[in-house]
Amino acid sequence: MICIVGGGASGMMAGIAAARSGGKVLLLERNPRLGKKLLATGNGRCNFTNSEIRLENYHGQDPAFALGALRRFPPHKTLEFFASLGVVPVTEAAGRVFPASNQAGSIVDVLRWELEALGVQVRTEAQVQEIRRGREFTVVLADDEIKAEKVILATGGKAHPQSGSDGKGLELAKSLGHRIIAPRPALVQLQLGKVYPQLQGIKVHAEIQLLARRRQIASRKGEILFTNYGLSGLPALALSRQAGELLAQGEEPVLSLNFAPDFSEEDLLEALSLRQLNQPRRPLERFFAGWLPNKLGETLIRAAGLASTAPASSLTSQQRRSLGKLIKAWRFPVTGLLGWQQAQVTAGGVDVSQVDSTTMESKVVKNLYFAGEILDIDGDSGGYNLQWAWSSGFLAGSEAARKN
Repeated sequence: MICIVGGGASGMMAGIAAARSGGKVLLLERNPRLGKKLLATGNGRCNFTNSEIRLENYHGQDPAFALGALRRFPPHKTLEFFASLGVVPVTEAAGRVFPASNQAGSIVDVLRWELEALGVQVRTEAQVQEIRRGREFTVVLADDEIKAEKVILATGGKAHPQSGSDGKGLELAKSLGHRIIAPRPALVQLQLGKVYPQLQGIKVHAEIQLLARRRQIASRKGEILFTNYGLSGLPALALSRQAGELLAQGEEPVLSLNFAPDFSEEDLLEALSLRQLNQPRRPLERFFAGWLPNKLGETLIRAAGLASTAPASSLTSQQRRSLGKLIKAWRFPVTGLLGWQQAQVTAGGVDVSQVDSTTMESKVVKNLYFAGEILDIDGDSGGYNLQWAWSSGFLAGSEAARKN
């Protein structure tokens, strides 16, 4: 028997792949139902893959490890698989693919129904306490012990622990002799050393750059959201992994916000001059009305050291240049990340050097397999993490059944 620990995306896919390959499968899930975390993905819409997946979308100590699974079960096979279960895909900007129903529950339902159709035994509210090695595995629950020839660990990492991913799987892997790369929150909001209460809830299109020692580490462009702790929005989440790495290394990362990414410095200065010429009597606190959100414009004026009630005509050439620099590069120290409760994925996990990338089988423990977020592979926002779950789950399940 193949025992799969974890009934999330990768665990359900592993169960289906193993059963389709002729394996007898038992799927254990600690929650009352399968796919709890999956229901929350894509703001409940479930961005279940991306049509433009590349290796640079994945991270970890050895991102190339992901290629084994991604090549075996790439996005087009994901689309074929879900189409066979009745899911109609809709592709949106940047290759993001959603079910036409716009409901994550649709993805969970078709997976659950396929498991049932294949005769996979599912036990919910089954929390694994321990896994013992012998001639076969003994999977210890609070009130039972299960014997299994193969075990697939698909428990997730530590992100979003309210869904059940509390790091227990990493403890199980470590107890079986695997090295664990220290887990950190990823795709999570940034805490900044300076916040402006009046900006809370303000959304604006911007380019944000992550700096360390005055050197650009990475940049992202899109809609950002000011909060009472710092910054949210897809660009901020995308930079959180690297910001977390820098903080862990004792660095002092800085975030630079550019509210006019499509303007050169000279074009921006010309735009400011024209604005001043057209509305000379407008008070500076309203100078950016119609261009930037009002509260953001007012805050930028104050941050530039200008009197908010002064007329636009009072701006000097030097003040325009100072204001232009602030619009292009408003800097904030990054002091931390929000925690596991808010994180979408886990950076770190089981050291992939101890796992065979062509089978997902452990190099340390024969007949032990891994799938999904428990491994030291994490993807960008946009369907990349779920594609990794499908690919690694398919590979682990197929290989575990094939070698049965």
